Amino acid sequence: MKFEVGKLYLVDWLDHCSFTASKWRDFEDVNELEPQICSTAGFVTKVQKNHIIISGTQSSKSLGPKDRNYTGELLILKSCILKSKKISLKGW
Repeated sequence: MKFEVGKLYLVDWLDHCSFTASKWRDFEDVNELEPQICSTAGFVTKVQKNHIIISGTQSSKSLGPKDRNYTGELLILKSCILKSKKISLKGW
């Protein structure tokens, strides 16, 4: 899987999960947990051997990728990525 910094991607990935409330649960309830398939669209800001960082919002598109500001960042392990697609920004 190849990613380019500053480019927009749609990424489907497998997420870990847990119950959000801390309370005692019986054996059957605990074993009903399943990984969740998530979809994230955003701008890749970092590519490493084992993960990428993707951000949902970036500042001025007239600046270079390293000169922009970002928010809504998320680190995704590459081993959890099911598929990805680079989204073209031609004409935008």
